Amino acid sequence: MSSFYAERRKYEARIGRLEAEIDELHKTLGTTTDSTKEKDKAINDMKATLTGVAKTRDAVNTALAEASDSIRAALALQESLTILYTRLPTSIS
Repeated sequence: MSSFYAERRKYEARIGRLEAEIDELHKTLGTTTDSTKEKDKAINDMKATLTGVAKTRDAVNTALAEASDSIRAALALQESLTILYTRLPTSIS
């Protein structure tokens, strides 16, 4: 009968160690899961920031292209006016 109790204590101890391992694995998994969630959130935040930067970049590029077109048109107008004024007679009698 004592061998039965000895074996029972042995298995209870083994079960206790396994339960402790399981608890440790659950804690590690929980930490890993939280860490993964934090990393995913950081990645999503970074993607949102980059999307905003891309939109801003596109808006700036559009504004610069429009400004460039306006400057070219103004220079072309100035050049044609200069040519026109140089061809006008200097004195009108």
